[in-house]
Amino acid sequence: MNPTQKILFAFIVFFVFDDASATKVDFPGNAVRRNGIVASNAADIPQAVLDGQWTPLRASLLEACLLHNNESVLPGMGNTGHCFSDFNHVDCCTMLGRNVDNDNNGKVEGIAFTNALGTGIRAASLDGGESSSGSWCTCQLGADKMPPQDVCHVQFRAMIGFKLVWCPSETPSRAFKSFVLVADDGSLLASGTPVADNGFPSLRERTLNWHVVANGIYADACGAAFPAHSA
Repeated sequence: MNPTQKILFAFIVFFVFDDASATKVDFPGNAVRRNGIVASNAADIPQAVLDGQWTPLRASLLEACLLHNNESVLPGMGNTGHCFSDFNHVDCCTMLGRNVDNDNNGKVEGIAFTNALGTGIRAASLDGGESSSGSWCTCQLGADKMPPQDVCHVQFRAMIGFKLVWCPSETPSRAFKSFVLVADDGSLLASGTPVADNGFPSLRERTLNWHVVANGIYADACGAAFPAHSA
């Protein structure tokens, strides 16, 4: 994506999500400008990085999400070592500052009842978009429903800037080795086939990642990005 396309993409995301639409009403906790920046960042990751070693690619995903790459602090204090590393913490959620302390209160199935994340969000978030807005790699459980019933949409009443989905294949040797990055509406932002290294998620995690979204809007981009995998 060249600089002109990047500006246009961010403008379109801002315009669509900042009008008086049902989207804004349904997700009042969404940091609209931050979300547009994050989606544009994801679409702008160089293909050489998307197809390169996993560990630097994961660092690029964190940077795109406007999150620090920090594994030196305790979990809950801004540690992002789990982000994009398992089947579940793959949503780059962008929320307004007033929503970062939202609790789950049992609304999302399979998630801790309270799921208090505010301290970690404030510690890990980089500046971008609305003042005091934040990002987090939230759990995707419930993303196969319509509208999505995951942590980002339900607990934070926000939207994802991008989601990481590992893609299946009818050819076993290709299965779950490639991924797509998709926007909140399921549209394709980027795709890649990274080189496995010591930090690469296990086949079990990558397979579970797909099964969470297989029946929802976030599955379609795999076929669009990798049509040969289903041939």
